[in-house]
This record gives sequence, C-alpha cells and structure tokens, in this order.
Amino acid sequence: MKKSFLLIAFLASSVLSRSQNEFSIAKSFRQGNANNCASVALIKAAMVKYGYNKIFSYKKSGNYDVDLKDGTKLIISQDELNLASASSHFDTTGIYRKLGSKRDSVLFYAYLSYACIAKYISEYGYWGCADDEGGSVHIEKIQEFKNALSFITNTSFCTDNCYRLLGLKIKENKIVDYTGESPLNEKGTILYSKAHAVVVYNNQLDCHGQWMPVSTKKVCRNVFKWYIVLE
Repeated sequence: MKKSFLLIAFLASSVLSRSQNEFSIAKSFRQGNANNCASVALIKAAMVKYGYNKIFSYKKSGNYDVDLKDGTKLIISQDELNLASASSHFDTTGIYRKLGSKRDSVLFYAYLSYACIAKYISEYGYWGCADDEGGSVHIEKIQEFKNALSFITNTSFCTDNCYRLLGLKIKENKIVDYTGESPLNEKGTILYSKAHAVVVYNNQLDCHGQWMPVSTKKVCRNVFKWYIVLE
C-alpha cells in the first residue's frame, strides 16, 4: 500500500511539474510594441502543444536548416535570425524566471520560429481569412525576407490559417465558433477576433502577459469569436 501511494504521489508530482513547466513556457515572452499577435499566439501555442524545442527540427551548418512537420524545408541564415530577433519586439522582462537554465533556449526557439514564419511567407506566400465554406485565398509570397518580416511585425496575417506558416495542422481541420459553452483546456489553443489573437492555457488567455479567464464578453479589449486547436 505504501509503495502504491508513493507511486501515485510521484506520478501526480510529475504531471504537476510538466503542467507548471508548460505554463512557464507560455509566460516566457509576450507581445511587445508590434502588431504581431497572431505570430506570438501561434509560437506560444505550438510550444505548449509540442514542447518548446519540438515545433520543428533543424540542423546548424553555418545556416539553420529547418524541417517543418509538413515536410517544408527552410534555410535561415544567422543574419536573418538576428534580424528576426530584433524585429519581433518580444517583451521578455521579468516574466520567465521560473524557466531557469531553459530561459535562453526557449527564447532562441521563439526567435527562430518567428524567422521561420517570415521565411515561409517570403518563399511560399500565405493565406487570407476563411470564407463561409472554409476555403481561403492563397496570397503570393512577399519578396525578400526583410519585407516579409516587416509584414508579420507591422501588419500581420489572418489567424484562420496561421498554423500553416509553421507547417502545422489543426484538429479536424476546422475553425470553431467560441460560444463559451465549454472551457478551452486543450493544449495548443489559439483564440481570436478580427483584431487580436491570444494563446489559451487551461481556459486562461494571455493578454500581453497578464493571464485572465476566457470569456464571451469583452476581455483584453476584444470580444473573441473563434478558436483553433493545433493537432
């Protein structure tokens, strides 16, 4: 009996530790002075869903040779990564201390993910918002990495299809209307309106680093209408 109790306690502790770590990762940076909420929400949701360093694989060989989960290959130079880091305007002040030694690694992957989004758009284009039938217009690529980076930082893109820019999929391949009937507790959830997008963790949404309950009423200066869940 005592051994069984210790095993249960250990398993519970392990689950709690993983949960706390996922939340620390979700809090490791926040949207700063830029219009890149969809990118921030996507990167955070992917980190929580897959692990901060398992969104994609990469090899360092002078450049960063990235393999996205859908088979897309991207090459990011060190200069491009540096430019993405500076352009992202991620706010990292005082909110990720619980990550300890993982702090720099988590931020590295966040910046590399941001660079991948810009690189994808510069090489393959992006998608507009979904229509009533669920279809979306594919928009031509934005020539040159720096221009694509400026686009995702200052203008952004429709959240409906943001997941494609990191080679990911969403559950049941559909956008879900948010009605508040059930809590949003699935890992990898992105909640959004026409004006803003946020990551959700255990029915709490990230409002520029302040976490607050998800609601059908105005919260974080928005009434959120839809959500997607990474597969």
